[in-house]
This record gives sequence, structure tokens and C-alpha cells, in this order.
Amino acid sequence: MGHKIGLAIIILVVFTGVVAGLVYAPGSPGLPYLSPTYQAQRVIFQYEGPTALGLIYEVLYVPNTPTLIIILGANGSQTRYGGVWTYGASSAQQVFPSPVTISNARTYLVIPANPCPDQSKIPTAGFDVHIGLYTDSPLNSLIFKFACIKGLYLGAVTLGNPHIVIPNLAQSNTSGQESLNLTSYIFQNSMNVTLTIKNTGSVGLGLVGYYVKDTANNQYSQSFWGPLISPGSTADASILISNACASCSLSGASFLFTAARTYFVILVTARNNLVIFALTE
Repeated sequence: MGHKIGLAIIILVVFTGVVAGLVYAPGSPGLPYLSPTYQAQRVIFQYEGPTALGLIYEVLYVPNTPTLIIILGANGSQTRYGGVWTYGASSAQQVFPSPVTISNARTYLVIPANPCPDQSKIPTAGFDVHIGLYTDSPLNSLIFKFACIKGLYLGAVTLGNPHIVIPNLAQSNTSGQESLNLTSYIFQNSMNVTLTIKNTGSVGLGLVGYYVKDTANNQYSQSFWGPLISPGSTADASILISNACASCSLSGASFLFTAARTYFVILVTARNNLVIFALTE
């Protein structure tokens, strides 16, 4: 128990439109003169939740650039992803210009969301980062982690078919920018955590609901009308689960806040933005 400092601040916004840079290679595994080729580092990844949304085959990144390559497929006919979020390092924390549909075919997804720091800042033992590809309907995430590597072993990777290249992540399409900082949090007990949050955006921000997920992808959710937090102001938000939250909906198995485990709290704003924080008991 006690005060902790938040690890990540992520604003996720749902968009519609056409994905800029959508490219399909004419053949698999792709030809160098037809498909982009990268000098990339392959990493060993580990799931941090169930694989109901999809399966990941390989993860690669291009050092000292934003480029992250995820080779994946849907665990079913298709999965539509709205964006990416990370914690554990500095990274792009936004959404795709338009949702990306991944079929059950092995697909190369290239996004500017490499969470690894500059090579000079990676310790010899490596640097752990955590990534989630999220869906908005229903809200869910395919979460995994890997270690950024100090000693590089780069190899040429030519994108196969199909592949999707997203050169830029989207900015908010609303007037003003919503942004929240998690200044501290305290676990009151196994069913209650209090967040102290500060509005660092340029507009007033109201909270209308939250989700709480464990690393097994079990989830509590609740809709409520929280306070309107004006720019520069700080407020407390009580996040309840299990028997402490009679009005919560449960997806999956019930759980309690347990020492040394990580939980993801997803706040829903009145503008339908999602703000995700990773908390460790």
C-alpha cells in the first residue's frame, strides 16, 4: 500500500476515415523492389494477457527510429484495431488515422510506435517495454512485452503480403486537447484504488466511466458521472472493483487487487477519449 507514481499517460481517440499509407504487397514474402525493406532487430516477446483478439508471430523494431513491425493475425475471421498504447518508455501514444482490420492471414503491420529509447540509453541487461493494440468495440487489448536490446543483431526484413504501413499516428480531431497526468495513486484495499489526476490539457475534462483490467484480460467496468476537472486542476478518482462496486459489470473471472501485480485503469472522458494508466499494487 502507499503512494506510487504513474507510469504512463495515454490519450486514445476513435476516428473514421481512410488509413494513410495503406499498402498491399503483390506477393509473399514480398519482393525488395515492390515491398519496403527494413534493417530491423527481432525480439523475443511475451503475451501479457489472453490472445482472443489475435496471435503475434514476430516483433521487430528499427533502432533509433519510430518504426515498430508486428507480424500478426486475427484469432478468428478478423480483428479491427483502433490504435496502440505503451508504457515503460517514451513512445507515440495515439490512435491510427482509421481503424485497421487484420484478417487471419499473417499480416505485417508497420507503425511509428517503437517504444525503445535511443541505443545509448539502453542498459546492458536490456530495457523492458509493454505494448497494447486496442479495439474500441468492444474495448479490449492485445498486450505483450519485450526487451529492447543493447547489442544489436540487425537483419533485412522485407514486408510480405498483406502488409499495412502507417506512417503517422492521428492527432485529436476535437477543438482543444484533453490530457491527464497521474500524479499519484494509493491502493486503499483489495477492491479500491484512489487516483490523483491532473488536467494538463487545454479544455475542461469530465469522466464518465472506467474499466479495470488485470494481465489475464479480466475486466470490471462502470459508467458514472465524475467531476468536471478544469485545466490545471487536480482531482481524486476512486476506482472500485468486485464487491465494492455493486454497479460494475464483469467480463471474465473476478479478481482483487493483489500485491506485486499490474493492473490497467482506463478512464473514459465525456468526449469519448480513453486515458490508460498502468498501476502496480
